[in-house]
Order: sequence, then C-alpha cells, then structure tokens
Amino acid sequence: MKSRNTSISSGFAFVHSNSYTNILAVEAVPLDQIDSAHIQKGLTEFTQKLSSASTELEKAEAQIGVDVHSALNSALTG
Repeated sequence: MKSRNTSISSGFAFVHSNSYTNILAVEAVPLDQIDSAHIQKGLTEFTQKLSSASTELEKAEAQIGVDVHSALNSALTG
C-alpha cells in the first residue's frame, strides 16, 4: 500500500478494528503540490498584517493567516 503526505484542512478520520483508516476531508492537497516559496511569502505577509492590525477583526484574520501558513510550513519542512 502506497502512502503519501497530504495537507488536510478539516475533516474526520475513522479507524476500523482491522487498522484500516478512512479519511473524509473537506479539502486535501498532496504536500508535493504545495509551493514552499508561496507559503513563506504568505507567512511573511500575514505576520506583517498581524503587526500592523488595528482592529480585532484585522488581528483575527491575520492570526488565522499566520496559523495556516505556519502549519503548512511545518508540514513541508517536517
């Protein structure tokens, strides 16, 4: 059985008694299809937005961007 690393935005995993697992994902992308330079750029941009945010909404949106890009960066770098 072939395995591959995949980024899953959200979903559910069902582990059966025979150790097989089914994954139901809203969105899933193989890590080898994600551009690490794009992730780094996004992380930098959202970090800057977080630093300059003046409203709670701007802070929350920027923090989500930082969190998402940080998670993808961690997945790519292992």
